[in-house]
Amino acid sequence: MLKKRTDNAGRLLGKNEYQKPDGRYVFRYRNLAGETKYKYSWKLNDTDELPKGKRECKSLREKEEEINCEKIWEAKGLKVKDRIIVSELVDNYLAMRINVKESTKSGYKTVRIFLNADELGFQKIDRISIKDAKKWLMNLQAEGKGYSSIHTIRGVLRQAFQMAVEDGLLDRNPFDFKFDGAIFNDMKRIGALTALEEKRFLLYVRNDEYYKRYYDIFYLLLNTGMRISEMCGLCLCDIDFEQGYIEVCRTLNRYRKKYIVGSTKTRSGIRRIPMSKSVVASMKRIIRIRKKQIQTIQIKGSTELIFLDQRGVPLLPNMVEKYFQRCREKMKQDTGYDIYITPHICRHTFCSKMVREGMNPKMLQYIMGHSKIETTLGCYAHIDYDQAAKELAKIEKRQISG
Repeated sequence: MLKKRTDNAGRLLGKNEYQKPDGRYVFRYRNLAGETKYKYSWKLNDTDELPKGKRECKSLREKEEEINCEKIWEAKGLKVKDRIIVSELVDNYLAMRINVKESTKSGYKTVRIFLNADELGFQKIDRISIKDAKKWLMNLQAEGKGYSSIHTIRGVLRQAFQMAVEDGLLDRNPFDFKFDGAIFNDMKRIGALTALEEKRFLLYVRNDEYYKRYYDIFYLLLNTGMRISEMCGLCLCDIDFEQGYIEVCRTLNRYRKKYIVGSTKTRSGIRRIPMSKSVVASMKRIIRIRKKQIQTIQIKGSTELIFLDQRGVPLLPNMVEKYFQRCREKMKQDTGYDIYITPHICRHTFCSKMVREGMNPKMLQYIMGHSKIETTLGCYAHIDYDQAAKELAKIEKRQISG
């Protein structure tokens, strides 16, 4: 009976495993071409301590596992050079996403930087299972990563791995699973202000010595449903007082220290928003002040922007976000009312008001610039009992009078 081989620590060695006199481990194998190859390591298992003075390396058995994976890969008729790591796969996918907005490119860059620093980014794509993917995402949340960030990262990975599946490199997509079952959504639900909250907020702004200068901006967002980037992109030529509408056809943002004039979120975002009498009054006050200002930063594709700060610099979405934040903080300090309001909540508030007033869903979809009616109809989910009761009373009244 052949004596089983052991290493210097008395551990059993597997088939084709050896330990040299200097302590280094060796694994002998044949590749698919029949050539004899060798793998070396100073560690048998990944938990072994590295001999003093030796460079960090993978253990012999980790290398053996890699060899087996390569054999399986080649047995499928695939080339070893195509057995890339996750970060390379994501880079290949993002390289194809050229016709996207700057905001999307910025998000892609963030994901790429993250993966280049994370252990997952250096794993071979065929080594990631659904279980691994779920565990990794759950660990991200446990380490404090926000739901929105995790959702973005997973979205890019899912699309990148789907490309690998379609190219025949993988049999299944490890990131294609029900997201809600793995990650807890801890995001604060974006709601709308109540009629009382809106009234209190605007009344406070109107009477505050400092923030009254922003009253008309806040009022426009609450009563037009515009996205903040759409409002910042408005030019004098977009306002038609004679016909009574605001033409929305561009957005303004800033990425990588550059002003970016972009298209609306979707093609449905290009629209004309009717102005109420109160909105007309606010817009006229804004333009009256604007005509006394000089735009100090010229932006190609967007001359005579309406919204400028006191220096003549075009207002940006993050600047208006700050106005809201500081105003609501001061309001809480002065009055005790804690009203959470942002430009996006203004949009939700406008939409909810139009729902309460009974606006036709298709008309509301147009004004909001929603590409899908389902998005607009989602606002109707916020209808409460009192609104339903009032609507029923109206119907009964019409039936009786008829």
